[in-house]
Amino acid sequence: MRATRWSPDTDKMPSNPITQGFTLYCLADRCYICDIHPTSNQASPNPVPSTNNLAATGEVVYHLLQMLPSTMYWIVYLDDIYTTIPVL
Repeated sequence: MRATRWSPDTDKMPSNPITQGFTLYCLADRCYICDIHPTSNQASPNPVPSTNNLAATGEVVYHLLQMLPSTMYWIVYLDDIYTTIPVL
C-alpha cells in the first residue's frame, strides 16, 4: 500500500536511492526478528537512552546486544557503519 501523507517521523537520506523513509534497527537471529527499535525525528533520532558515551548508532548496537541471553555464545555481524573501536 502506498502512503500518500507526510509523516514527521521520516528520515531524509539524500545519498540513498530512496531519499526519504523510516529507519528501523533490528536484532535478528537466522530468520527471526527478536527486537525492533524504530527511530523518530519528531521525538528523537536515537531510540535508546544514552549509555557508555557512544555515538547514537553505537548506543543502538550496544542496547540491542544487551537483549541477547548471556547464557549462550553469540557471533555478531555488523555493517561497517556501526563498526567503531568503542563499539567493538
